[in-house]
Parts: sequence; structure tokens; C-alpha cells
Amino acid sequence: MDHFAPSDMEMPLPIKIVVRTVLNNMWRLNKEGEDRTPATGDWIVFTTTDAPADVQNFYTNARMTSFGQWQASDKQTCVDVKDKGLNGTLCVYQKIVDKKVVGLAIIAGQDEKTKQTNVFFLRVESPATDDDIRRLQK
Repeated sequence: MDHFAPSDMEMPLPIKIVVRTVLNNMWRLNKEGEDRTPATGDWIVFTTTDAPADVQNFYTNARMTSFGQWQASDKQTCVDVKDKGLNGTLCVYQKIVDKKVVGLAIIAGQDEKTKQTNVFFLRVESPATDDDIRRLQK
């Protein structure tokens, strides 16, 4: 997306704690006998003068399916989170790569003072179960 600039901003501590907790405990959802390796992930942050709605309008299901081979979805992949008290948007995508489930969350929130939008890209990987592969290859 045009107008993105790399940011040195760190993910807010409460979000970082939640992300680390989720990554370290996702394996508990696997059935007995399935891989119980903790998920891994990383993130990067950009800033832009564009509004969160512009980010939502750019990262559409059609664009992500055709350019990133993310799994097509008949559901809304991006949601406005203003009803949660935040001026922002959240987009979520998944795909299977090398027997791993790869998830991508794009979180865009606007700073009310500076009017800059911070865009967090959070990527998570975990071993794919047979059920994951069947579900995501439909």
C-alpha cells in the first residue's frame, strides 16, 4: 500500500503479552497425538497518513486471495472496530504453507492527536493438522 513508512513503534505491552500468551499456548488446542509445538510469530509496524478505512479497503479478500494466495473466505475478512471504542480496523487471513497454518492479522489504528495511522502486521505459524488442511483447501 502506498504511503506506508517503517515505524520504530513497539507493539503496546498489553497486546504483546496477549500475543505471546496465545502463541505459547495454541498447541493446547491440538488433539492427543497431534503436533504440540508452540506457534511462532512476528510482527512489523508501519505508519501512514491514510485512514484505517483506507487500509481496510486496500486489504480486501479478493486482493489477498489473488496476490498472497491467502484462503478465500465467504465471510468478512476485515472489520471496523469503532464499536469497540477504537478508531481502527482488523483484517484476518489464513493459508497453508509447507504443512503449517499461517495466519496474518492486519491491525490499523489511528492516533487521535497526530492523525497518523499505525498499521501492525502480525504473522503466526503453527503446524497444520489434517483437519486444518481439509478446512483450508475447500
